[in-house]
Amino acid sequence: MKDLLRKARLRLLKMHFDSGVGHIGGNLSSLELLLTLHHRVMRDDDQFILSKGHAAGALYITLWSLGRLSEEQLATFHKDHTKLGGHPMPHAIPDIPFAIGSLVWTGPVLHP
Repeated sequence: MKDLLRKARLRLLKMHFDSGVGHIGGNLSSLELLLTLHHRVMRDDDQFILSKGHAAGALYITLWSLGRLSEEQLATFHKDHTKLGGHPMPHAIPDIPFAIGSLVWTGPVLHP
């Protein structure tokens, strides 16, 4: 698992560097958990729902580590017409069945 995590971290950083965008901290803080869940805990018929949309890159790298995404697909991260947006889009790829929660605050305006 140690080698997989190192390889995944490096690939995540390359993906973000190449695209020039992304939430690196949120992705790195999620990557080990996602790799452990997908490689050691989840069964083939389990589905994973990501609610932390800023960690989409970690999910993409995890799917890549499982052979569900290719190098060519990772190269399209955050580009026009990609299936790998900065926040996961539902059904863009089979492993993303739902959208994340809203990123816009819709509650009342709070004043100090």
